[in-house]
Amino acid sequence: MSSTLKDDESGEPFHVQQRKQIEVFREEWAKHDHGFEPRVSVSRSIFAITSDLDKEYFFGGGDRKDQFGYIDSTRSVFGRTYADEPEPLI
Repeated sequence: MSSTLKDDESGEPFHVQQRKQIEVFREEWAKHDHGFEPRVSVSRSIFAITSDLDKEYFFGGGDRKDQFGYIDSTRSVFGRTYADEPEPLI
């Protein structure tokens, strides 16, 4: 499973780096005889807005893009958060 946070290896958008991470895993897996195809999954941060207080704090506000920054001394990328009312998220 690939998380919503990873080391920033290239400055590319989060989803591109996450895809490359999966490709590298599958390429390495294929070099070994495990006898089956591995499953992979990705995660995303989703916040359902269900109250007026949620709307006040989260709806339409802030930057909903990938975030780059440092954790300790490692440059990292965090995938965007999807915040909306339940129906649009679905």
